[in-house]
Amino acid sequence: MSAVMKLLTSISIQTTLFLTAIAVFIQAGLIWFQSWLIKEYRGIRTAALGNFIFGFGMLLTSFRDLFSDVITIVIANYLVVIGIAIMYIAVCKFLNERSNIMVIVLAIVPTLTLMPYFTYARSDFTARVVLVGFCTVILIVGIIVKLFRLKQVNFRFSAYFLALISTIYAVVLLLRNIGFLLFPMDGLFSPTLFAILHSIAMFSASFLWSIGFMMMVSHRLQSDLNELATLDSLTQIANRRAMIALLEAEYSRLARSNIEFSILLVDVDHFKKVNDQFGHEVGDRILHDVAQLLKSALRKQDEISRWGGEEFLILLPASNLQDASMIGERLRLSVEQSRFDIADDEISLTISIGVGNSTFCEDVDRIYKSSDVALYKAKLTRNAVALSHEVV
Repeated sequence: MSAVMKLLTSISIQTTLFLTAIAVFIQAGLIWFQSWLIKEYRGIRTAALGNFIFGFGMLLTSFRDLFSDVITIVIANYLVVIGIAIMYIAVCKFLNERSNIMVIVLAIVPTLTLMPYFTYARSDFTARVVLVGFCTVILIVGIIVKLFRLKQVNFRFSAYFLALISTIYAVVLLLRNIGFLLFPMDGLFSPTLFAILHSIAMFSASFLWSIGFMMMVSHRLQSDLNELATLDSLTQIANRRAMIALLEAEYSRLARSNIEFSILLVDVDHFKKVNDQFGHEVGDRILHDVAQLLKSALRKQDEISRWGGEEFLILLPASNLQDASMIGERLRLSVEQSRFDIADDEISLTISIGVGNSTFCEDVDRIYKSSDVALYKAKLTRNAVALSHEVV
C-alpha cells in the first residue's frame, strides 16, 4: 500500500494535465474523422470542436508559471468551460433535442465575469477552482439529463453509458470542490494526493467520454442501417425480408413448443384503379395510410409487413384459424368503414384477406401458399376473408 501511495505522490500534475490535453486533441481528431465518415447526424463535428477547445484550455493550464496569468488562468479556464458547453450543445444536436439556454448561461456567464475578478482584483486560487468546477458540473448535469431522457431505444444503451461516465465525473468534480473548500491548496500543481487523484480522474473521464460518444454514434448508425434493411420506406412497416425472418423464427418456435400460429395475406381491392385515376403519389400515400390503419388494429404481439405492391402479410403468433379469421374480419371492417383523404375529397377502399395456419404445414413456404390460395378465393368476391381449410 505504501508503494502505491509513493507512486501516486510522485506523479506530476503539470505533466498529467499536458498529457490530458494531448489525449483530448487525439480524441477530437477521431471524432472529427467520424463526422467526416458519417454525415447523416448532427452534432458530431460540434463534439469534435468542443473537445478541441477543451483540450486547448487544458494545454494552456499546463503552461502555468511559464506564461502570463491572462493566458494560463483566465483564457485557459474560459476555453475549458466553453469547450464543455459546446459538448453539451453537440449532445443536444445529436439527440435532436433543443439546448437549454439557461444551462449554458448559468455556466458561462459566471466564468466570464468572475474569473478575472478572482485572478486580479482578489487573487484566490480556491475560488477559481470552485467556480470552474461548479460551472462545469452545471453543463455535465445538462448532458446527463438529455441522455437519460432519450426517447429512441435503438441506441439507448450507449447513451446511458455516456451518461454514467458523465455522472461519475460530475461527482468527482463536486467532491473536488468540497475538498478544496475544506482543505485549501497553495496552487494548481501542489502534489497532494487529492489533486493527483483528480488529475487522473480527469484524464480517464475525458478518454471514456470521447469513447462513449463515438460508441453512441456507431450504435445509432448500426441501428439505423438495420432498420433500413428491415423497414419498408413507404409504409413504415416491416419489409418482406424482415417478415421472412419473423416467419422462420415463429416456425422454429412451433417446432420447439408446438404452439400454432396463423398468417393473413391482405390485398387492397382495385388498387390499380386508384393509381390510374389519382396518380402514383396519391396511391403511395393511401398505401401508407392503409398500412398504418391495419397496424393500429392489430394486437401488440402481431407483426405486419409490406409483402409486395399492395399486398401485406401479417403474422399472428399463438393464433388458430378461428382466431385469425376473427382478426381478419376486424381488419376488413376497419378498412371498409374508413375514408381516405385525396386532396379535397375522400374515397373508400376494401381489402381481401387469405388466412393461413401452421397446422399440417411442414414449412413456412407451405403456410404462405395456403394463405395465397385462400386470398385467391377471397378475391373472387372481394371485400372478404377466406380460410385456408376452405380451399385446401
